[in-house]
Amino acid sequence: MLKHSFFLSFICCFIGVALCGEFNIMDHGAKADGKTDDAKAFQDAWTAACGSSGPATIIVPKGEYWMGPLKFTGPCKGVPSITMKLDGHLLAETDLNKFPSGDWVYFGWIDGLTITGTGWAGSFYLALKRLPTE
Repeated sequence: MLKHSFFLSFICCFIGVALCGEFNIMDHGAKADGKTDDAKAFQDAWTAACGSSGPATIIVPKGEYWMGPLKFTGPCKGVPSITMKLDGHLLAETDLNKFPSGDWVYFGWIDGLTITGTGWAGSFYLALKRLPTE
């Protein structure tokens, strides 16, 4: 009986994780080396999370993620909330010609967005205080 209870608990945990959808950008091709453009990995993870059902979490592990402009947009139908757990540092492309709209990282039309993690202080947060204008 104990063996069956353990198996049932394992299955319930597995289903719970599947329904809560975790999307690690490393699984979508991010290199986190500070040199390779990781924008596609971020965009692919966002597309997968936004197209899932149930709460979704995008995992950005420790590392340096270099990228040009990114747009994370909704609506994300069937997804009541999206959390971006940002533990890595985001590094902006320095070629301003790659920013025709002037946006680096843009979030729009998303209900229930939460951004958490340790990757803010020192890079992303400070970089947002002064964006390039020319």
